Amino acid sequence: MNGQLLEELNTTMFTSSKQGKELVTELTRKSGFSSENIISRLAISRSLQEDINFKHEYSADPRGKQIRGKTLLGKKETALVLLTMLIVKTGQVLENEEIKQQIRLHWERGLRLLKEDSKEKEMQTLFLEYAKTAAL
Repeated sequence: MNGQLLEELNTTMFTSSKQGKELVTELTRKSGFSSENIISRLAISRSLQEDINFKHEYSADPRGKQIRGKTLLGKKETALVLLTMLIVKTGQVLENEEIKQQIRLHWERGLRLLKEDSKEKEMQTLFLEYAKTAAL
C-alpha cells in the first residue's frame, strides 16, 4: 500500500444508496455521535467482520449520502487500519478502483448490519460488545 493510494482515496467522493443515507442519519442519532463519519467508519469495520463474499447489491444513488474519502476513512492512522483490514480480508491484490468499490460496499453493508444488531440491543451495549470482541 502506498501513499498515492491513500491520497487518491482521500480525494474520492463516496456516495451511498438512498437507504444508506437514511441509515447513516438514523444510526448517528441513535448512537449519540456528533458526526456521521464515526458511524460510517464503524459500519465499514463491522462489515469486514463478516464473510467477504457478498452481493454487490448496493447501488450508489445521487440522493444518497456523499462523503469525501478523507472524512469517511478518518485520520491517516485510522484510514490505514481500515485499508489493511480490507486488503487482508480479500486476500488478493486489488486495483485502486476495486478498493474504492469495496470500501463503498462495506460501508453500505455495515450500515445494514449495525441497524440489524441495534434492533436487539442499545447502541452503547452494542459498542461495548464490539470492543470486547475486538480485544479478544
